[in-house]
Amino acid sequence: MGTSESSNLFTRLIQKYSNHVMLLGPKSHIATKSFFEMMHMVKSPLVLFHPKIILDMILTKIMKIKR
Repeated sequence: MGTSESSNLFTRLIQKYSNHVMLLGPKSHIATKSFFEMMHMVKSPLVLFHPKIILDMILTKIMKIKR
């Protein structure tokens, strides 16, 4: 796997994760606040990996599977 292929994979994974964070927006105040802080360059993109955001994302996926 070449460098451009791995960077494309990384980019796709980050974009997919960011999309999931945006979808959490209506349900999670911390996801919304963190996303806007990242978009306005007030905080690092790492703010999207807050444990509460990850937990909310996992719980949302579990609830979607159980329906």
